[in-house]
Amino acid sequence: MDSSKGPAQPLAATGAAAASGRIIKPQAISSNKSSPDASSSDSSSSGSDSDSSGSDSDNESDSSSSFGSSSSDEEGAIKPDDEPAITPSTLMPTSTVAADPTSSAVPADDTVHAATPVDAATAAAAARAKALQRKAEAFETIMQVPRRPGSCTVGVPTAIKANSFVVKMTHLDQPIYCYDLRCEPEAPSMRIRALFSTWRELYLLDLVDDQHKPKGAVPINVAQISCFDGKRALFTPMPLRLAPDEEKVYEVSLPMPNRQNQPKRRPFERVFTIKLRKLTEMPFRELHNYLQGIISREHSVFSYTSAVDVIFRQAATSFLSPQGRVLFDPRYKTTTGTGMEVMPGYTQAIRTAENHLIIILDVTSALFYESKPLSELLKIAFGRPRLGALSEQEVYMVERVMRGFSVMPNYQRDAPRRPYKIAALTRTGANATYFTMNGREMSVAAYFEAEYNRKLEFPDLPCVVAVVGGGNQQRGNFHHHGNNANDNKPVQIYLPVELCTMVEGQKVARPLGLMDIKHFKPSAMRPVERAQEIEKSARLVYDPTPPLLKSFHLGPEFQMLGITGRTLPAPRLLYHPTSREPVAVPVKGRWNMETHRMYRGVMLRKWAVLPLVPCQPDQVARFMTRWIGTMRDTGIHVVDPKPKILAPANPEEALETAIQHAYLQAGDQSVHPDLLVFILPERNYKIYTSIKRICDTLLGVASQCITQKVMLGMKGTHLENLCLKVNVKLPGGTNVRIDPEQLPCVRDIPTIFMGADVTHPAQEIRSPSIAAVVGSMDAFASQYAAVSRIQPIRAEIILDMGSMVLELLQKFYANTGAKPQRIIFYRDGISEGQFTEVIRSEVTAIRKACAALDPNYKPKLTFMIVQKRHHTRFFPDEGTIVDDRSGNLLPGLVVDSVVTHPFEFDFYIQSHLGLQGLAKPTRYSVLVDENNFSPNHLAELSYRMCYLYPRGTRSVSMVPAAFYAHVFAARAKCHVVDKEEDGKRFFALSAVKPELEKAMYFM
Repeated sequence: MDSSKGPAQPLAATGAAAASGRIIKPQAISSNKSSPDASSSDSSSSGSDSDSSGSDSDNESDSSSSFGSSSSDEEGAIKPDDEPAITPSTLMPTSTVAADPTSSAVPADDTVHAATPVDAATAAAAARAKALQRKAEAFETIMQVPRRPGSCTVGVPTAIKANSFVVKMTHLDQPIYCYDLRCEPEAPSMRIRALFSTWRELYLLDLVDDQHKPKGAVPINVAQISCFDGKRALFTPMPLRLAPDEEKVYEVSLPMPNRQNQPKRRPFERVFTIKLRKLTEMPFRELHNYLQGIISREHSVFSYTSAVDVIFRQAATSFLSPQGRVLFDPRYKTTTGTGMEVMPGYTQAIRTAENHLIIILDVTSALFYESKPLSELLKIAFGRPRLGALSEQEVYMVERVMRGFSVMPNYQRDAPRRPYKIAALTRTGANATYFTMNGREMSVAAYFEAEYNRKLEFPDLPCVVAVVGGGNQQRGNFHHHGNNANDNKPVQIYLPVELCTMVEGQKVARPLGLMDIKHFKPSAMRPVERAQEIEKSARLVYDPTPPLLKSFHLGPEFQMLGITGRTLPAPRLLYHPTSREPVAVPVKGRWNMETHRMYRGVMLRKWAVLPLVPCQPDQVARFMTRWIGTMRDTGIHVVDPKPKILAPANPEEALETAIQHAYLQAGDQSVHPDLLVFILPERNYKIYTSIKRICDTLLGVASQCITQKVMLGMKGTHLENLCLKVNVKLPGGTNVRIDPEQLPCVRDIPTIFMGADVTHPAQEIRSPSIAAVVGSMDAFASQYAAVSRIQPIRAEIILDMGSMVLELLQKFYANTGAKPQRIIFYRDGISEGQFTEVIRSEVTAIRKACAALDPNYKPKLTFMIVQKRHHTRFFPDEGTIVDDRSGNLLPGLVVDSVVTHPFEFDFYIQSHLGLQGLAKPTRYSVLVDENNFSPNHLAELSYRMCYLYPRGTRSVSMVPAAFYAHVFAARAKCHVVDKEEDGKRFFALSAVKPELEKAMYFM
């Protein structure tokens, strides 16, 4: 229908009174033939879009030592923990492989709900090992991933709790009935949900037998017996009257929003076709048998967990507001008094675990903009009671922050309204923004005064620019750009900011002007308090059991699962023999450089300092004197103690020229400079990116950025961290090594550690994704080389893995004179639903790379996935030793039971000490293990490596190989250039100068 034939109506009108529908006719279809788009990539809502668990403590050691360290923030490239999409193909019945229940069933007494007593840990581990062996005999996975070979037995037994609750399945013979509900034509997710609600209210009860019909009135009753994933999957606890080979077709009309918002026009409707057919039945007994190890049905278990996740999520959204994977509770929101409000929320995820299906719950909170006129928010943002015209820089800042947010026109309070998304802001005020209407030019301010008798209070403020569909552009309540009244192309409209009210429930992504979010610490509770909040929230959301869960015979237990983990000791760290203490043994994941000199300090010959902020020469000189003293104390050999300190330069003007001048001043005709130091006014990504691009790709010189705040503060820890960074950026520098006796796999056999990650651009940025692979280059896993490639935007699988690995293998051979006989690979950023594709694509590419180096070269590969984006958290049980300051469990905690996979080889390590809030563990999933490592070996190896991250004197939260890949991918973004050849534009990576590749310049 033509969208210009009626006034606007709210999109949310979904009831029978607001819409209509009719059954066209049933159509016969083949029971084994999927629809044409059955293999579509619609993603399930069970996927985890984001980990919004707030300020879980992942404070790394170099957080404030210099500018640019934020680019290494490990959260920046951590990806969603999605499961496969619920699609007709994933829900179709599949064959099962049954085993003898008498030989492979796990006895009931193997399940531990409460924490195992510490003094019984050895006996419990032995019993569990036998149970795992029985499960392994029945386990046949399609992906052929390694089975769990046992449990970790080293370290100190530690009683803990996890934020996981058992999901009770009270009727094991009760299936979940799965249907494909397809909408034609395709529509946005919000509209599809509205169509489903309308269809459900009109027709669902006609498909339900009388004995299954719920009590109560529509729409409440039908919501208790059906669940929709927002894409195509419909779940019910009872069969619908639909034959296996039958497809029912319905017509459902839905009121549509009117783009011109004319209140005098009647509502108009758009008709959609809804097609319904049965997919499969999923009995809970099969899921139960899978969890017990009686059957293996790996590829379809995701369908169970996805379905149960959707059911639990819909049960909670009756009073919670979903945003991504977080369910916010508007009943308990509080205002900050600064145009924002804090709203508590909850995350949930359904997972399979040992013997149980579990729901993982966590608490969080977030800032949202208050529903105020946009002009009121600008007053707060700029601290001006009386707003005048904004500067061009202020307009740009507001536009950058607010683009994509929804506003509601507020100048016709009684008329039907619709929200509009902010696409841009005008650079002129409403009184100076003109358009042509009926052949006459007029300003936006004059138009609203003439048409609606609304004299603007702030006519100098800019207008919101919104992009809408076409139609009759000259007959709206506000002017539409466009000269052709019949033009159906997208057009722009202007709305004065004071006539726009922020739609409530929009999360603050970045602060607007002076709005202060520094003191907002989401979920920064001590671990014990957070555990109490989680258990309280579980009852708040699911007690009493929601009717929808009852209809599916599901419900959670309300006691956190108890676990016995293992706390590993810290490794012995080796420093230069001339140190006062050549060996360091960290305590609680920390140590310092007071009595240590770096294992191998570099020689700093030629260097210079370029301030990019106005400052006094004596200030820079005092800082350099103090820093050079720290360099010598920590083991750097400073040949030139008086580097060239250049006159301050303006970073906004001829930055490249200023850097080239500094380069020439630092060196001479025979010696290139080793290092350029830049002093910046603040953390400025634009300036930082330019510096790194120029130094890395044009000059080939190591660079170090420092903020003016750090320079003036001259704190000892900051200076030490700067020394650690500089030492590894120059050839030959090694900060620390682990005692070779504690890394036997590296000591005995040539071994290369590799890490890989893909970083993606922000949503609003037109830029490619960057894939990075790093590899260790020495026998001590302390020096790494890195390679990068451009990827199609959002592509997570590394397309050029083979050539990147081959390049690193060649470099390893050139540096050591040997080919690595072991490859230990840590892959970051992969969700569980992508494991199969990673094995098929990336692991295969690694093996081909080895064959390309030498047809007879077949090193043993261990390939692990590193995941930080998950919801599992660990809390101390009564009597467990914790850090006095933060209340966190001590570093070295290994968990490989109860909340881990029923039989695949995975484990959690909390390798760092969280400084504030709750420390987040890292999950390691072993996809390939040709080295046949034991759980002890892999846990100890991965944990000890976390002490080798060179930027500070703290253990980090994941293995350095994966960390380096993330850091290097972020650095490679600085090297992206936009090129044009033969009239076609494309992205490319500028090559890094060869002289830099001899060291870890990207640190």
